Amino acid sequence: MPSKYPQPFKDRATRMVFDRLDDEDAPNRYTVIRETAPKLRIAAETLRRWVEQAEVDAGNQPGVRMQSQEEIRKLKGENASTAACQWDPQDRFLGFHWSSQHLAQAELAASVGTYDNTFAETVNGLYKTELIYARLVWPSATEVEFQTMN
Repeated sequence: MPSKYPQPFKDRATRMVFDRLDDEDAPNRYTVIRETAPKLRIAAETLRRWVEQAEVDAGNQPGVRMQSQEEIRKLKGENASTAACQWDPQDRFLGFHWSSQHLAQAELAASVGTYDNTFAETVNGLYKTELIYARLVWPSATEVEFQTMN
């Protein structure tokens, strides 16, 4: 996993690219990035992403600003902590468990029989996968019913 670079380093790197692009004899943007990146000992793709993000943050390009990205990341983390996935001992997904506090805040009522519903959906899915989809053409619905009885 790549290391996180400090923000002042990113700012300096993007400034170097923008300053070079402002020169009259500057080559195209990709060439400037490709020449600047090794001087900073970073990958050209990393610097390209930083430059694009700096342009978005400055309002020169469309996209999601860094501040908005951080807020979205924070909210996703909060949302993830409100629900807990439940698994059985064989690592099969059983469902979500929402705390009663979060349900009350959202003005929702807890569902009754959540595990039964999950089990029924699992059985239906296996039924379709193993029986119905394995044989693409069935002569009639009666034939399907007959096969499921055995």
